[in-house]
This record gives sequence, structure tokens and C-alpha cells, in this order.
Amino acid sequence: MKVKEAMSVLKCSYSTVRRYAYRGKIRTTKLPNGQIMYWDDDVYAMLGKKIQKENWTVVYTRVGGTTESDRVTMQRQQQRVLDWCLKRGLKVERLYDDWAPATVFSLDQRPGLHELIQDVIRKKVSVIIVETPDRLARVGWELFPAWFKYYGVEVVVINQAIQVPEYRAEQEKDLVNLLLKAGVDRLDTLAAEELPKPRKREKREHPGKIVPDWEDKPVEDRDLSDLM
Repeated sequence: MKVKEAMSVLKCSYSTVRRYAYRGKIRTTKLPNGQIMYWDDDVYAMLGKKIQKENWTVVYTRVGGTTESDRVTMQRQQQRVLDWCLKRGLKVERLYDDWAPATVFSLDQRPGLHELIQDVIRKKVSVIIVETPDRLARVGWELFPAWFKYYGVEVVVINQAIQVPEYRAEQEKDLVNLLLKAGVDRLDTLAAEELPKPRKREKREHPGKIVPDWEDKPVEDRDLSDLM
């Protein structure tokens, strides 16, 4: 959490939060942009609260549309990943799936990804397994493992190279449509075609900030003067 959130939770000043961090009572992480993030666990521990944490190993799968071919591709993808986990003795707690291009990230189009992110924030997930990087994102994929790492979650990629023919065809469509959206000219020779539209889903509302669950009943107030 940011320093203002830590100040709000602890009901103390900026200098007090910094003092706790300096003394090692609250661990911190420095982001690439220089911002300091304070560990949620340590901040709440100062109030005698402990966040529930589970250790799920989960799988995320995705295909580019909802055609019959996409359904076959999804079935094969999930089977390959689950077989890989079985051979290594990994118990999969949950499987998330999406039926949309790797270049979209809205809640309506990628509900599976959003559910995964929510469970990461709730500290339920410890390992995420994907078949290839593009299952998560076509562009800027490196952000996902870096972001999940801040929550102590590791992303395991089975194959770094895109070798499945269906994935390569999907990649071509994604790149062409990215160029079309950017308004790039002279694409007529690339035979760009519209991507299959995902099945109609009901409108979803963003859940907002995820509130942690507590193992014990939260302590209302605690005198922190003895720790200063």
C-alpha cells in the first residue's frame, strides 16, 4: 500500500510510518518509478491483525474468440497445461479462462483475468501457470509477472516460444488489428479480418478495492506509543 494508506490504517503521521519502516517493523518495496510501497501484512500486523493467506496453484488459459475452432483450441490448451502439472505433482486449485484477444483487458472481455487478479490481491494465489506468455498479454506481457511478484506470486510459463499454429494465427490477427486501431495505412495487402466477437456477457461492475479477510476479529484500537 502507499504511504497515505498506511497513515490512514495506523492513524499516524508520515514521519511515524517512515520511522516504523526504518526500524524494520514495516517492510517496503521500491518501485521502478521510485515510489515506496509498504507491505500490507506488516502494516496490519502493527494493529494485531493478520491477513488470511492461502497458497493456491492456479492455471490461466485464453483463446482469441468463441468459434468452434477456438473451443477445440481451448480444450487442447487446458489439457496440455493440466497434464504438465500432473506430471510434476502439482495440485491445481482453480482454472481461469477467457475467450477474447490478448490485446483487450476490460472486465467485460476478460472476466477470467480480473477474477485472477482479485484472488491475487486477496492473497489466495501463490503460483500462476500459463502455457505461453501471450495467453496473458500480447504486448507488455512482462508487466504481469513483475506486478504479481509484488504480491509474492510467481508466474510459471511452460513454453516461452509460440509454437502452436493456432496461437501464431491469433498473433497475426492481433497485430493486424492493433495496427488498424492505430490508424496505420496500407494494410489492405495483409488481408486483415475482424476478430470473432466474444459471447454476450452481462454488464459487470468493477468491485473496487479488495478488502482483506482477517483470521481473527480485528482489534479496534491499539496504543502504538510503546513501539515508537
